[in-house]
Amino acid sequence: MPFPAFAYTAYVDGAGRLYLCNDVEAVTWANGEGSPAVKEGVGVFNWYTFSVCFAGENPNEAQIATLTRARIAADWVIDRPLQVKGHRDVSPTACPGADVDRWLPSVAA
Repeated sequence: MPFPAFAYTAYVDGAGRLYLCNDVEAVTWANGEGSPAVKEGVGVFNWYTFSVCFAGENPNEAQIATLTRARIAADWVIDRPLQVKGHRDVSPTACPGADVDRWLPSVAA
């Protein structure tokens, strides 16, 4: 499986604009190591996630609001709630920043 040019499904810039960088069904490699299994040489978390990269070290309020709206829209499209996790929840990393415990619950609500 070739590594995509951009390892995330989407990017949210500092103003809160969301850019779709890969097809939503593309296998991106954003999750790195930590998947419980491998499928075609790539960790399974990379097969079944909509991964988002933020501009900056910690997301600002505009970025969090955009991610929340995107999650709500995705829930509606797939007709079920998505699980929302930080990169650190699926891979050995501190990503997505030191403030994740403050803002991630609001995205998942």
